Amino acid sequence: MELFNRLYEAYHDYVFVTCYAVLHHRQDAEDASQQTWINIWRSIASYREVNTKGWIATIATRASDEL
Repeated sequence: MELFNRLYEAYHDYVFVTCYAVLHHRQDAEDASQQTWINIWRSIASYREVNTKGWIATIATRASDEL
């Protein structure tokens, strides 16, 4: 839980911006951002502190593509 909270605090704006860059629509980007954080929560066990931004960007892009 602590790791997830740290990631959220550090990257919540970045997730939204990434989703918005893919979708170009605020509400869709908000939905994709929420899905991104759900996916991060589910994947937290596989998280490795290498290229965190890239890992998060991949999850956010995939969540955006699924809308």
